[in-house]
Amino acid sequence: MVLFLCFLLACDTEVQDRERVLAGIDRLQAAPAKDYGARKGLANDLLAMQVKSPAAIRARDACANAYLKLAESNELSEGIEKELSDTSKKSDPLDLAKRLERSDTLLQEAEGLLETCKVAKGDVIAKSPQ
Repeated sequence: MVLFLCFLLACDTEVQDRERVLAGIDRLQAAPAKDYGARKGLANDLLAMQVKSPAAIRARDACANAYLKLAESNELSEGIEKELSDTSKKSDPLDLAKRLERSDTLLQEAEGLLETCKVAKGDVIAKSPQ
């Protein structure tokens, strides 16, 4: 009987993990694309979730890190764009190139993580009770 209760509690915890992570991912994905601060905050909230389910951990980490990298890449790109459009400011070409390269690297990393996020989220949904 005790073993059965422990099994039920573990299953209940796993279900709660999955539900919390899915809700966090949904909030993150629903946030306005250009509101980088909100997206970064939601991504960090998601990363801070304490979960034990391997599927929930994978989805949490992939999705949160993808959106953090995407927001940072977009912030860098927009900053470069604004700097270049300000004709009164003399920009350092080496610094611009370095920031552009960093933005591109973050974007490439985000793209890979977004695919992992999609698959991992699907795995969590598939394991959730209907």
